[in-house]
Amino acid sequence: MKINIEGKFYKFLYFIADLALLNLCFIIGSLPLITIGASISSCYKIIFKMIRKEDVFVVKDYIKAYQENFKNGILLQLLHTFLIAWFVFCFTLFYNQDNFIFKVYFIIIYLSILATITHILYSYAMLGRYQNNLITAIKNSFKISIINYQETIIMFLILFTIYALCFYNNITIIVSSSIFLTFGFALMFYILGIYLLKVFSKYEK
Repeated sequence: MKINIEGKFYKFLYFIADLALLNLCFIIGSLPLITIGASISSCYKIIFKMIRKEDVFVVKDYIKAYQENFKNGILLQLLHTFLIAWFVFCFTLFYNQDNFIFKVYFIIIYLSILATITHILYSYAMLGRYQNNLITAIKNSFKISIINYQETIIMFLILFTIYALCFYNNITIIVSSSIFLTFGFALMFYILGIYLLKVFSKYEK
């Protein structure tokens, strides 16, 4: 019996293997915690190649991308960490306040948190896709996230669905933890990458 290694089944196995390898690279690259941003950007660079059916050497390409995105990835992560920490602090500060002005502040802070999360969705992918300086990536990712609000909403819904499924009960927490430790992070980036690449492609024509 002749085995066709170019068949759909074997291509699917190669795909899962690449995701698992990329997932391992992401976890190792994120271990210092402060390098999570650089690791995410590097993952997206590989993911975009995979989506475009380009030749990918996962470990080699990841290490190269990691070196390229190391500085800007860390700086961007520090910015997002500071913003989220500040907004969460203000959120808890105004949460139980009955004064109308405080309620207005509460709404503004809530929207600011959503805006920051939206910016996170695009900015690391943009660092991975383009060789922009940090300021350009920050400005462009914010503009693009607003202009392409439909894709932004879809990605929010995807993340919410993943979160809801993972934390549905104790069993799903255990199962999802196992999945994320094997190929889950890379798969999540791949799904989001489909929509992100669709958005970026509009500006590359």
